[in-house]
Amino acid sequence: MPVYNVRKYIGPCIRSLKEQTFRDWECVVVDDGSTDGCAEFLDERVGGDGRFTLIHQENRGLAEARNVGIAHAKGDSLFFLDSDDWLERDALSFLNGQSEANPSVGRIVGLDVVHSERTGSCHLWSITPSGIHRPDGPYLFSGPDCDVGHATACLYVRRNIPCELSFPKVVIFEDMIFNMGLIFAGTTTLVTTRAIYHYINHAGSLIHRSVSKREADDMRRALFGLADRFNPSPEVFARCRRFLNDGLKGKGR
Repeated sequence: MPVYNVRKYIGPCIRSLKEQTFRDWECVVVDDGSTDGCAEFLDERVGGDGRFTLIHQENRGLAEARNVGIAHAKGDSLFFLDSDDWLERDALSFLNGQSEANPSVGRIVGLDVVHSERTGSCHLWSITPSGIHRPDGPYLFSGPDCDVGHATACLYVRRNIPCELSFPKVVIFEDMIFNMGLIFAGTTTLVTTRAIYHYINHAGSLIHRSVSKREADDMRRALFGLADRFNPSPEVFARCRRFLNDGLKGKGR
C-alpha cells in the first residue's frame, strides 16, 4: 500500500482491509513522504498492529513505493491496494479461493467499481472476456477496457510468475507496463466476473496527470527494455506497443 497525501481517503481504506473475512494477510504500508498528516494517522492507527509493516521514506514516487513494498513482503501472493481506494469485505478471500482453484495462474483479476467524486456517480468497470488466458492470447487487446491497464484489484501469485516483480519508474501507466512485462515473461491470467475493488476517481488521481514528451518517451523505452529482456513474439509486442501508444494519444503524446 503506497501512501502519499491521501489523508481524506485513507481511513476507509485501512478499515476495509482490517475488516477482511480472510485473516491470513500482512500489509506493507509505504508512506512516500506525505505532508498532510498521513504519517501521523498511520503511526496511530496501524503502528501497533502486527499485521502491518509501516515504512516512512522521502518522496520517491508511486512505482518506487510499490517496489519497496514488494521487497518487504513475505507472502507468496501480492495484492496492490492504493490508499485512496477500498475493498469489498471478502475481496482477499475471493482471490485466495480463485488461486487455490487455479493453481497454475499467475495473475487473478477482479473487477473495479469506479466512483466519481466530482459527480457522485459510480459504475462497474467490466472486463471482457472472462476466463483463463495465455499470455499470447488476443483477449488482452480486445478493446479499451482490457485488464492490462491496472495492477490493483489483482492477485499476483509469485510462484507462477517467471520473473521478478518490479514497477518501472515512470510517471503514469506504470501498471500497464508492469503487466506487459509479465505477459512478455509468459504469465497466465485469470479474469473473473466479480467486483471486489472500489476505485475513487478524484481530482488528485494520477490518471488525470498530464504527460510531457520526455515522460512519454520514458514509457516507450521501458516497454522496449522489457521486450529486449523477455523477447516476446513480434505479434504480442506489437499489441502491447499499440496499446501503450493509444493510451499516450489520450495524453496528447
